[in-house]
Amino acid sequence: MKTYTILFLILISATLWDTKVAYSQESDFQHVRLFQSFFTDARVSESPYISGFFSAQDVGGDVFTLDVSGGAPVTSQIEVESRLAALFVNPGFASNRQGISDWLITGRYLFDVDKADVAAGAQFTLPIGSEDVGAGNFNYGFYSAARYEISKRFLLTGNLQLNFVKIPFLTFSGGFFSVQESRETTVGTGFGGMIDVGGNLFFVGEFTYESKTDFSVISTGIDYFINRKGNIRVNAIFGLDEGAPDIGGSFGLLVPF
Repeated sequence: MKTYTILFLILISATLWDTKVAYSQESDFQHVRLFQSFFTDARVSESPYISGFFSAQDVGGDVFTLDVSGGAPVTSQIEVESRLAALFVNPGFASNRQGISDWLITGRYLFDVDKADVAAGAQFTLPIGSEDVGAGNFNYGFYSAARYEISKRFLLTGNLQLNFVKIPFLTFSGGFFSVQESRETTVGTGFGGMIDVGGNLFFVGEFTYESKTDFSVISTGIDYFINRKGNIRVNAIFGLDEGAPDIGGSFGLLVPF
C-alpha cells in the first residue's frame, strides 16, 4: 500500500506544481466535499445526491470498506444525509470478519452569514450494524462548521464536534480478558483547505482529531468535477495516533440527481 500512496502523492505534487494555470472559469467550491469531515461541513447540496466509496486502511490489520451515502436538501438552508457501509476486516491474528456498519443519519442548518458559510447540525447512528466489526451502538453528537473563501482559488474549512459514543476497552478478571464498553463524551475538530487547481480539479487537505479515542489523521485528496454531472474523488490518509489507521486510501464517485 505504501507504493500506491507514494505514487498518489507524486500525482498530486505534479498537479499542483504549476500554479500559473490558465483558469477557464471562476472557482466554485459549493460542489466540492471534504473527505474526513464529509458530513460535518458548512454546506447544503444544490440537489439530491448519492455517493459510493471504496476504502482500504491499515489498522494493524486490513480493513476494507464499501459505503453508500446520500442526501437531499429540504430547503436552501437545511439538508438531511445518511450513510451505510459494508466492512471486511482481516485482523491478521484471527479469522476474517465482515458485516454492516451502523446507520448514520445527520442533518444541518446553514445560517445566512455574509462573509462566511456557518452551519450547525446533529448526527446519530441507529444500532443495526454487526458486532463482529465493532458496530451495534447508538451514538449521537452535535457539531458546528464554517467555510471561508479567501479567494476564488482558496477556501478554508473548520468544524467542532461534541459526540457521545460507546468506546470498547479490555478488562482482565479470573484469568481471562473480556471486552467491555463505556459511554464517553468526546470532542472532535477538523481543519482543512481546498485549492482550485483549474480544469475542474480541486485539491483537498485536512486534519481531524477526536479526544478519548486517540484518533487523529491528516489527509490529502483530489476532487474532479465532471461538468456538473458528478465528482470523481480520490483520497489518502495518514494516522498520527494509535486509534487511527496507519495509512489508508479511498476512491469514490458522487452523483447528483
